[in-house]
Amino acid sequence: MKMRRHTLVLLILSLALNAIFAGAMAASDSNAGSSNASGATASDDSGFRPGINGFAFQNYGDDIATVDLTPAEMHRMFGDKVCACLKDGNCTLTYPAQMWMEAAISAMRYGHCEGLAVLSDLIYYSKVNPSGFGGQNAIDLSLKDELLQREIGYWWVTQVTSPGGSERIKDSPNVVLDTLAQSFALGKNADEWWVMGLYLPDGSSGHAITPYAVEDMGNGISKIMVYDNNWPKSERYVEVNRTANTWSYQASINPNEKSTLYTGNASTKTLEIVSISSRLGQQKCEFCDADNSTASNLGSSASTASSASSGTKGNMQIWQNGKAKVLVTDDEGREVGFLDTGQMVNEIPDAEIRILKFAPDEPPMPVIFVPLSSSDDDTEISVNVSSTAANDSENMSAEVEANLAKTSIIAPGFALSSEVNDLQQGQHQSIDLVKEDEEYSMNITGNLMEAPMIAVGTDLNQITISGLNALPGKFISFSLNPASGAFNMLTGGAGLMQFKMNSTDPLTGALSTFLGSDLSMNRGDSFSLNLANSFGGAGSGSSPSFSIDRAGGLTENVGLKDLSATNNMNSLNSSKQNQSNVTTTAIPISAPSGMFGSSFDKSDDDSDSFDSFDSFDSSEMPGFSGGMPGGFNMPSGF
Repeated sequence: MKMRRHTLVLLILSLALNAIFAGAMAASDSNAGSSNASGATASDDSGFRPGINGFAFQNYGDDIATVDLTPAEMHRMFGDKVCACLKDGNCTLTYPAQMWMEAAISAMRYGHCEGLAVLSDLIYYSKVNPSGFGGQNAIDLSLKDELLQREIGYWWVTQVTSPGGSERIKDSPNVVLDTLAQSFALGKNADEWWVMGLYLPDGSSGHAITPYAVEDMGNGISKIMVYDNNWPKSERYVEVNRTANTWSYQASINPNEKSTLYTGNASTKTLEIVSISSRLGQQKCEFCDADNSTASNLGSSASTASSASSGTKGNMQIWQNGKAKVLVTDDEGREVGFLDTGQMVNEIPDAEIRILKFAPDEPPMPVIFVPLSSSDDDTEISVNVSSTAANDSENMSAEVEANLAKTSIIAPGFALSSEVNDLQQGQHQSIDLVKEDEEYSMNITGNLMEAPMIAVGTDLNQITISGLNALPGKFISFSLNPASGAFNMLTGGAGLMQFKMNSTDPLTGALSTFLGSDLSMNRGDSFSLNLANSFGGAGSGSSPSFSIDRAGGLTENVGLKDLSATNNMNSLNSSKQNQSNVTTTAIPISAPSGMFGSSFDKSDDDSDSFDSFDSFDSSEMPGFSGGMPGGFNMPSGF
């Protein structure tokens, strides 16, 4: 009897438990399929898991030697128009493309989080096949694989391209949450994939992570589950308070470092998600010369010129490395960049400050995009670079690292770089540039004596100059006309100038290099050079020469040493070769023709002051006929 009672009790309990379990399952299914009032479900999950679909290695900078980009990746990303020559499948980059690539590589030394976040998602959604890098999932891959290094670099740089880095939702936390929930609810069938950007309240220190699920925790709290490449294999989350419309996340460079609290709300808009699908196609080459005849640059590959865009205004991109901040001012006094207070400002229509994502550390300056005016207007900008290096004079026992600061300005068909070995606290440099039609002119000066390394050029030619000591407020001015090949320079300093010119043959891709060493230059000296047909290599009879117009009226013709044979044996501009993380000093640029007269007498004006775009009467400078071309007026303090 007791046995029967016991069996009956067990049967009743079993039936009751089954009923409770069935009810719970029904409730769970109902919960998973319906949205709450705010739009998110109890659990919307893409299926991505950091322990399988994330990388086994941690986010890295220059602590690991990697090959981040080569001409092959540039060609893949932008098409034939980045090639000065395309022969036998090998792309020899134009100099603007080469210098853009080098600026991006230099920035990557602060971290690769964007590339890791994007590529892990693409592998999971079967848009990139990991077998080419030696595994079936991201977790299987080793950073020792050079092709993987380059693939990470490729996807990192799409945060700067268009449309790759421009398709984003930078809105309230609730909008970001709901957008992700809708995407994750479709699992691997989602029609959009996202990389998440986190920023501190002031918009600085961007970091990229991979979101993969949304969980409703109740009481207005939701979690966005993320793969953070600073924490391999870990499941972490961004917390969103739906009621307050706020978010927070504890981030750090690695598990052994102190974490930084990232927070924001509907007003700060410091939580963003950026489209990944927009990065899959060929990207717009904003630094390619839209109106330049691509056929003339490609030589034997001229049939590919139809891929070039046309009729676009383009923009100037300002990249800054080193401890420095940048403020760009146009001819109407409008500003974009960073004020002395560190506050971000953007008053120029259609200008953009693109904050790059690295890790919660001290990343370099954002990339500043300044739109070029239409063909019937001039573009005038002044780029002021100010040191942000700390004053270490109170701690003389500490070894102070030099603040190597390099400013790169890249635009369609030209680029410019100016590099200072040690931009000290309180030191600044200004680069004033004018574009008129397809021509450019520029002045470089600083508030302290400096000897910047300067590089200017066009698609096929690049000139690098060093050794000139510029006094405070004294200008080194350049003009380069890419159409005629006329290059001119007027010195506001003195020293033993080192002059190097590289030229690319558009038919063969051969690199010609010409060198002038220890050229004595005095303040007020000018020189001119014709870059047209300057390629050809040793023995071709085409070695160029330039003339120096001395301040006293004497003109000298100077020959250049041809190093072409040596250079072509060790060419660095090849799609098959490594591009290191150390950038060179070159960057192409173009400017108006007729910049200087045939001779020039030294001016006795010792004024050190300069107001951007002040008027100047060229008659004050004998031999300097017509003033600066393109409407750019030389300051009287030159």
